[in-house]
Amino acid sequence: MRIVNVVAASSLFLVPAAGQAGDQTPSYTNEDLDRIAPRRSETGATSVPAPSLAAPAPEPKHEPMAHGEAYWRQEASRLDDRLRPLRRRADALRFKIDHPATRPGRPATKRGAHSRAATADPVPALQEQLRELEQEIREREDRLGDRARREGAMPGWLR
Repeated sequence: MRIVNVVAASSLFLVPAAGQAGDQTPSYTNEDLDRIAPRRSETGATSVPAPSLAAPAPEPKHEPMAHGEAYWRQEASRLDDRLRPLRRRADALRFKIDHPATRPGRPATKRGAHSRAATADPVPALQEQLRELEQEIREREDRLGDRARREGAMPGWLR
């Protein structure tokens, strides 16, 4: 006779063999397993998933890619050429913001008559121009990226 040690039993029909009550791990014999075999379907061991009542989803239609890698690399290069002046302008604005000596305006006079107009801090205006310029650059890059994604281009083709 072969004895099977089971750590956790999922069926309520298994009862440990006689004389094993003091043991912490229940022991089951082949007779125990043969006794519950006719009821094994009650635990879901032989269940089959129900057929789906919903109609199958239609296959997505994949259009052939209109443009290949060379086209998208050229488009990315053209966009980069168009954005180059904007990026230069943004770099110049950053430089003006970071280096006060290069900002336009005259130093304040001792009298104070022109001091208020001459010392008006141009930094907030420069920062606003920089934000608008960076937003324009991002929007143009995003437009190309969105168009490429919709047409099935690989992301690496735009780098």
